[in-house]
Parts: sequence; structure tokens; C-alpha cells
Amino acid sequence: MSLIEETKKLRELEQKATPVKWILSNPLKGEYQIYSEFGDLNIEFEDSDIDDPRYIVVSRNLAPAMLAPAMLEVLGCFREGDAKLLDRLVYEETDMAKFRAGFGKISDREQDMIDMLKRLQKAASPMEQEREKDDLGYTRI
Repeated sequence: MSLIEETKKLRELEQKATPVKWILSNPLKGEYQIYSEFGDLNIEFEDSDIDDPRYIVVSRNLAPAMLAPAMLEVLGCFREGDAKLLDRLVYEETDMAKFRAGFGKISDREQDMIDMLKRLQKAASPMEQEREKDDLGYTRI
């Protein structure tokens, strides 16, 4: 599954997720629980695993409001074939810039544009790469 497909899946999951605050509590020393304000999910963790539940609670509470919509909007801009097209544009624009410069120094403006195209190509490339799944069907990062 490519990141393009995973982004679509993440957007669907984020929109379906319970839109309430998630809470981390420590009712018993050494055991932590994650639950929603509605109490519809209760996950227990051992004391040694406290970093995982803290991350889950903070990311779930902050992601919908701040990170996820913006990230999904940006990632959703990429389409299949963008990386290859951008790679070709970098090559062609570099060639043309060198030609216009008489094979001397490329202007700062043209170099800035080439660098921007390279950054876009770098961003688009991992979006199209197929990812391996583990035995449970989760995508490996």
C-alpha cells in the first residue's frame, strides 16, 4: 500500500474516530488506563509502558485539531505519477537553465525553482512507494 492510499485510509479513520477528549489515568499504582470522556474505550498499560499511552492520548487529542487535517490536506495533494513527473521536470529545467546561462552559472532564481522542484519530488516519491505489511496486516514504517 502506498502512502497515497494510506493517507486516504487515515483521513477516513480520523473522520470516523470518536470526537471526544481522551484521558490517561492512574487509578492503581503501576497501571494506567486510557479512556474517552464517554468511557467507551478502556485500555490498560503497565507502568513500564507509560510513554506509549501518553503518546496515544496526546496525539489523539491534538491531531484532529492541529496536525491531522493540515497533514492530510498536504499529503492528499500528491497523485500517482507525481514523483516521476517532478523528476523529469527537475532534469528538463536544469538542462534549460544551463542552456539559458550559456552553460555558465545558473541564475539564483532558476536555482531556487529547481531546488523547489527537487523538494516536491522528494516529498512525492515516498508517497508512491509500496509498503510492506507485517503478519497482522499493519504497514511497516
